Amino acid sequence: MELFQSNPVMHADLLKSADFTLQLASQGREIKLFEHSLHPLYPIVEELSRITANPHSANPFIYEHEAVTGAAAQRVKEAWVLEQLRKKEPQFAEFTESTIFVGTWNVNGYGPAEDLSGWINIGEAAEIYVFGFQELDMSTEAYLISDKTKENNWSQAIETFLWKNMDVQYVKVAARQLVGMLLLVYASEKIADLITDVTTEAVGTGLLGMMGNKGAVACRLRYRDSFLCFVNAHLAADPGQVERRNQDQVEIAKRMQFQLPAETPHFTAYHKLNPWVASGADSPNMPGAGARKSHLSIYDCDHMFYFGDLNYRIPLPFETVTEMSSNGLFPQLFELDQLNIEKKAKRAFVDFQEAEVSFPPTFKYDIGTSNFDTSEKKRVPSWCDRIMWFSNPIKRQESDWLVASKYSCCMGLSISDHKPVMSLFRAKIRTLDKTKMASVSEEAQRALDKMENEANPSIKVELNEIDFGEVSFLTPVIRAFVVENVGHVGPALHNTVF
Repeated sequence: MELFQSNPVMHADLLKSADFTLQLASQGREIKLFEHSLHPLYPIVEELSRITANPHSANPFIYEHEAVTGAAAQRVKEAWVLEQLRKKEPQFAEFTESTIFVGTWNVNGYGPAEDLSGWINIGEAAEIYVFGFQELDMSTEAYLISDKTKENNWSQAIETFLWKNMDVQYVKVAARQLVGMLLLVYASEKIADLITDVTTEAVGTGLLGMMGNKGAVACRLRYRDSFLCFVNAHLAADPGQVERRNQDQVEIAKRMQFQLPAETPHFTAYHKLNPWVASGADSPNMPGAGARKSHLSIYDCDHMFYFGDLNYRIPLPFETVTEMSSNGLFPQLFELDQLNIEKKAKRAFVDFQEAEVSFPPTFKYDIGTSNFDTSEKKRVPSWCDRIMWFSNPIKRQESDWLVASKYSCCMGLSISDHKPVMSLFRAKIRTLDKTKMASVSEEAQRALDKMENEANPSIKVELNEIDFGEVSFLTPVIRAFVVENVGHVGPALHNTVF
């Protein structure tokens, strides 16, 4: 028997079952055996295994020279087609740039009593405006009774400003409140019809780990064929609660769950329709980004914006921080910022990005002024209020995928002990050509079918029949023949005697 490119793993019972002539060829090396005793084959098989071991193949249905079959083959099919659609996305997708304004402000229980232009008007109009408020309502009743009064007051103030100061009109896309946290999303009338699949959720991490005095409210939406997620958070307070703040971030990511669209009953079906959007497989180390059956996480998007009163502090004496701040030594101060330290150590907000912080600490001020805390407590000024983003890991190498062109705070507003923070982003937004996409998908499926066929074992036997001549009782007769592997995989030999 002569084997070419066959499976080098042979069972011991095969080696001991009969006498035959074996001829092995591998990578130009040939070993001939004419032995009735087959024990010498053991080291030969080991050598052959060493020579031919190569698990890598351009064909996804071939692994270690064996065909992938059954349930594993089905998983290979799904993964391979999705990967091809990702690679060939430029063939059926176009990208345009969108401007997105994100603002955050801990209003300390106060209503809109000041002109908001210094916060919202940053030189150019955006297509989408997103506002996150914390401590909107600090009353005890807010824990028990849902009251829209303060939400309506701030909504009206923002809408009035946009109506008076912008050349285009804006439509409220989403609003979600949890006790003192409020998230508002507005879109230009020009693009409002292009925004679909809007969902909002809330997670409380405060008292007992569940109450809404701390936590987050979030909105997930589809703009054209891109998915955006906005998370407005208020994390644990007090300078020493770093680990608690880190845990709050993890809990929000795990428990913030958006319902899947009705046409996709499980996540696998959703991912088949949107393979170019990040999934848990692309962010396996992210909290809440693992395998899911019935919901989407905050990471399942193209652009995720995370902002709010995150409450991380600067662990330095009051006088040191105020002096460094007055001298504009923000880079030196930022090196000691708790959030910066936790991010670098990968204990929180892993792979999140933040634009350069080149403005004074946003907390704590005497109300009605821009003076740092002059009370007996003299709370250390800190950058409690932040705006960060998390980009689709598939697109992270594209430097212009999501860019923060502005990042600042508004010192002119003083109704709160926090200063409002704002950022302007330029984001790439996808538009799909469904016809071209279907063509690319069909082409990928045809290529897949071809490779699946090539992965089927195929052999050619030298003889159609074997003539043993005259056979006498108890007299062994040996005939040699060639079995050639003409396929791309090696058929395993199990309990077979030639």
